[in-house]
Amino acid sequence: MSSSTPNPDGLYPIVELNFKGVFLRNHFSYNHGINFTFNDHDFYGMTYGECITFLERFMQESIKKLYYCEPGKPLISGITAIANDEDYGGFIFHAYGTDGKICMYVDHDGQ
Repeated sequence: MSSSTPNPDGLYPIVELNFKGVFLRNHFSYNHGINFTFNDHDFYGMTYGECITFLERFMQESIKKLYYCEPGKPLISGITAIANDEDYGGFIFHAYGTDGKICMYVDHDGQ
């Protein structure tokens, strides 16, 4: 797993970005992707649109749909779409409200 340079102050959440993979319906999971861990980025300081732009530039690919998984829940019951600023606020609430990490998933096909 790759990661960004650690933030020694621990001011930012640990966000694991999963991309270039596919969602499998049978035994719901995200497979054959790449993951990258951000631990030095202020997602709170971004809007939904700014986050999408940031992630698309990082991945060099467009995002059709973006999701996160609520910490402590399995993917099948914790997956939540991020489609607007309100949804992004929910992601921020969970990202900054946990001492662990939060996972984001990119759907490049929109299916």
